[in-house]
Amino acid sequence: NIKGVFVKSIIHAPMSFFDSTTRQHVSSAYNNGAEALASDIPEFIMDEFSGIVDGLLSVYRIGGSAPQLLFMTPLVALAIRKRDSLVGTAKQMLHKINREADIGRSRTKDIVADGVQMIRLFGTGSHFVQQYADDEDEREQLSVPITALNNLSKVRDFSDNIDLYRQYISLEPEAPYVVEDCRPVPSWPQAGRIEFRDFTLRYREDLPPALEGINLTINPGEKIGIVGRTGAGKSTL
Repeated sequence: NIKGVFVKSIIHAPMSFFDSTTRQHVSSAYNNGAEALASDIPEFIMDEFSGIVDGLLSVYRIGGSAPQLLFMTPLVALAIRKRDSLVGTAKQMLHKINREADIGRSRTKDIVADGVQMIRLFGTGSHFVQQYADDEDEREQLSVPITALNNLSKVRDFSDNIDLYRQYISLEPEAPYVVEDCRPVPSWPQAGRIEFRDFTLRYREDLPPALEGINLTINPGEKIGIVGRTGAGKSTL
């Protein structure tokens, strides 16, 4: 269904859609959206199911024991709406802190690796053991918010991919191939005669008319030459 709905929407899309959309954009929208709907989101929900249940139970407990705290719901909703800017900024800050901490941890490891004999000579091994333990504690403390922000980033990416997929399956289609109210009589055509009556045509709604107010009759057997300057609409006619 995911593929069928998408392909049907693209096949019936107006030509103006293909004038402004590349094949790569279409492929990317389908691949990312289909992957998010078919595998990424179900896997994420299964992985985070316990956390989601815990969060819902927490809200339930708060509502039962301290309902006044539920007045913070609008603030939570506002934070969710602003999640893109908040998550991005916080993630950059945490990665910067983690990168600087990694530099410090690497420096400690280098000192231990290159100066182990001097450390033993001066009896400072306990200091570096404690330093290494502190570094590992710091790494563990930073991993928790970074993991949480990465999960929020995944949710944001899922949302963006699905929004793009939804845009592509919601394209306004061209008119159907057969319009019953505009079908000619079964005996048409009786003769090779073409008649235009106040005919106007534009390639897209946001473009000026390529032809406007054309009144023309071509009778059977006539040979017609269309003459005009460049851009007058000869090829369109």
